[in-house]
Amino acid sequence: MMIISQDLVAQVRHAWISDQQHRGRRNRAIPDSERLGTLLDIVFRTSMIPEEGRHVRANVAWLSAGDFRESEMREARRSELALRFERATPLEPTLLARLGRTTASGSCSLLVDWFDEDDDAPMIWGMIYYVRAQRTLDDIPATIEEGIHGAPDCPILSIDGIGSISITRGDALIGRITRGEFSRAVPPSAPFYSHPMGMILHELFGVRMMPKGGRYVDDGDNSYGYGRLEFLKYLLQSLERQAGGALVVFIPEGSMREALEHTDFPWAATGSLELRHLLAARIGHQIRQAQEKQGGSASYVMQTEALIRGRLDALARLASIEGALLLSSEFELIGFGARLHAPPLNGNVIEGADGFGGGGQPFDISRLGARHASALAYVAALPGTVAFVVSGDGPIRALARKGHGPIHCWPDCRLSLLAS
Repeated sequence: MMIISQDLVAQVRHAWISDQQHRGRRNRAIPDSERLGTLLDIVFRTSMIPEEGRHVRANVAWLSAGDFRESEMREARRSELALRFERATPLEPTLLARLGRTTASGSCSLLVDWFDEDDDAPMIWGMIYYVRAQRTLDDIPATIEEGIHGAPDCPILSIDGIGSISITRGDALIGRITRGEFSRAVPPSAPFYSHPMGMILHELFGVRMMPKGGRYVDDGDNSYGYGRLEFLKYLLQSLERQAGGALVVFIPEGSMREALEHTDFPWAATGSLELRHLLAARIGHQIRQAQEKQGGSASYVMQTEALIRGRLDALARLASIEGALLLSSEFELIGFGARLHAPPLNGNVIEGADGFGGGGQPFDISRLGARHASALAYVAALPGTVAFVVSGDGPIRALARKGHGPIHCWPDCRLSLLAS
């Protein structure tokens, strides 16, 4: 008997179809519903198995040997860079829990497929290695010819935690299963760039936009503003990798005095991680790189980005201390381990826009913990403040308020971080 419901399987399959129809993907076969359900169920069961005191991490790519040869080798790979097992083995939870440790999210997956129509379970037939596309502030990507091995354009299921599975195709996130519920990935423009949260972040980080033809477009050079949005994305990804609870709050310019009135700092400190200076340096190096025929400044850009990643990782570690990490819009440290004590919210919380025309429904935040409650009260007391609440085994929720309107909550920002 399957643990995964048929309704959840249908939601995952529908998200795959929607992604293929609206995101300019290669035309690939739509996953068979029954086999997709079987694979999801095996992976979900595996996620519930404790493996040597830790919970399983594993990655599975549903790809046939024929598709690997005819599609992947022609479209996205210089060479095979794969291992083929001499004897295929039926995929089942205990085996996946054991072999899962040999895989790595974003770079290696077990290859599975059905060899016969009568097979009840997929067979593990090999392992595939790949290089993910470059993302925000990533390490230097492998751009040499020998490094051209793209992530396979097929269903890839990755166990992120207990009952937590991400479903991707290539480098794009389709959605996540968390505690038996599926949330599909939003378009890449949301929630970071969509109304209303996008407008709040644009204002917070100094991205200048102007209305034109019913949409917002750039108003001049937004290098600093977009750079800070990159910082935000990397910081949230670093917090997710840390796999622990955290609360990060951005204080808008002009609200510092009010913020201090609602905050206690057990670890008061002065100084700076100098991210503002590093962003200016990176922009300068990028300008010189564009002007140079030989591109001699490229290495300076890469070295500066390496420093930026290190400083943002340092902020993520500060956020691991119980309490809140408070940052300015320029990523200057205001305090860490901070205790927030704003008055309780007297108003409603609604879901923010999801990029598909959804949102606007009441969001019951009372079922969540003290970290969410303190963040909610703080955002309510300081309009323009943006808070990100990171759950140790689940979503990254965002709370924001435009002026004196209602509080908007985005239930899971992870769904836009990888929706490329």
